[in-house]
Amino acid sequence: MSETGLDSMSRALVADDVPVSLTVMSAALGDDFELALANNGAEALQPARSEPQPDLIVLDIVMPDIDGFAACRQLGAAASTARIPVIFVTVLDDRINEECGLKIGAVDCHDEPINAPVVRARVKLHLETQMQREFLERLPDLRSADLQAAQAEARRLLWARTIPLIPADS
Repeated sequence: MSETGLDSMSRALVADDVPVSLTVMSAALGDDFELALANNGAEALQPARSEPQPDLIVLDIVMPDIDGFAACRQLGAAASTARIPVIFVTVLDDRINEECGLKIGAVDCHDEPINAPVVRARVKLHLETQMQREFLERLPDLRSADLQAAQAEARRLLWARTIPLIPADS
């Protein structure tokens, strides 16, 4: 992502074991994001760990092999994937699952069927928030580099204007 906003095609990974749900999410996000699709949590882990990594991951909670909660925990436990925002999308309509998802590290939860414009807006919001967080974390290093460059330029200008000393015996 760029410092000034979202890249033209940020990457999103969507994992859901229901083909219709993948189709709906693809329709909701496909115009604005480069999408990778997975049929379960286990399939989602590989592309999440590979370069280029997704900028955001959308996980269904109930999936075979590795469910969304387990996948989110594994992503959060690895340094290389811990910072990728995770959004849960699920047919489970209870606050316990939503609370659990947020407690294990998800940034948001949505009920299915989804409201495509709302999901698209929230995905963009979470990507912008992540981009801003990363920029703020890099800011001290950026400012330090700017300061070092300014100091070097000031030294160069100072030395360029220094009058050479005239030897005493002249």
